[in-house]
Amino acid sequence: MVQISVIELATFNDIVYFLHSRLTTMNISGSLLCTENTCFTVVSGGNDQLFVIKAPAPSKLCRFAYVDETGSIKCSDTPPIGRPTVIIISVKNVKDVEHLAQALS
Repeated sequence: MVQISVIELATFNDIVYFLHSRLTTMNISGSLLCTENTCFTVVSGGNDQLFVIKAPAPSKLCRFAYVDETGSIKCSDTPPIGRPTVIIISVKNVKDVEHLAQALS
């Protein structure tokens, strides 16, 4: 049985900083799923552990988020060139299911 833990961050900036901290020179982009109210990502904690990291959605939804040269979070609809970037994916709906087969049907 997989244990699922939910970590709620205080702001949209916090979740972008979290994802940015996990980026590497080999993988300079990450993704963040956002509904109108909440943004989230799923992180593996090993074979039997998943973490759902969530935070409030930004006041103005954008497609790309990044940390600028002053350490501030910037949001734009065009990707920044040469910067580690968090790609924001719009989510229409989230459903609860009991089995994987239900999710795929």
